[in-house]
Amino acid sequence: MGETMITAHSGADGTKENSLEFVAYAMQTGADALEVDVRMGENGILILSHDKTDEDAVRLADVFRMMGKYPGMRINCDLKECGLEVAVRQLALISGLKTEQILYSGSVRPVPVTESCIWRDVEVFWNIEEYLPDIYKEQKEDLLFEQAAYKISRACRKYGIHTVNVNEKIATEEFIRVTGENDIDLSVWTVNDEERFRELLGQGVKNITTRNVKMACEVRSCEKRS
Repeated sequence: MGETMITAHSGADGTKENSLEFVAYAMQTGADALEVDVRMGENGILILSHDKTDEDAVRLADVFRMMGKYPGMRINCDLKECGLEVAVRQLALISGLKTEQILYSGSVRPVPVTESCIWRDVEVFWNIEEYLPDIYKEQKEDLLFEQAAYKISRACRKYGIHTVNVNEKIATEEFIRVTGENDIDLSVWTVNDEERFRELLGQGVKNITTRNVKMACEVRSCEKRS
């Protein structure tokens, strides 16, 4: 089991969301990755925007150029609309990034392992609601979360995906146990509470996305020394 990744959520530690300020800050924190929201602008240029296209938004190409100075860091492109997988990968390669530096989450449409896929070399943190759309719509019992873990694990094998992206309330002990027994890793969002962060860190999830990046990095560092 490797060390748990820390991903800086857009707007971490009081920075402006989807801004170059946030990107520059995240790169200095000791986090392993940063997360940005990606859309296609009306002019066909990939931009950082959560809810709508904004022609004044930061261009993803500018972020990728900044990433080139930090080859050990990764960027989670949280796709806010369908069909962006190929365009983001192509832009990353043109910008000089290696495919292992980029991750996809959000509106990803996985391709079965039996079919060819030009972007299969990009790691996916598959949002569970993309496969189980009702998972967050009502209060669920632990048993239902356990059943969901079996369902998503089977689907991951079909699509060659190894990591599921879930809200921290779904990451129960049973959910973590079942996915782990099926060789599926967990990426958990958005964990801002220190006690909850410590708990998930101790359970060995693959990634924790947080707005409290400074806290997270300090806690992980202390745990490594202890």
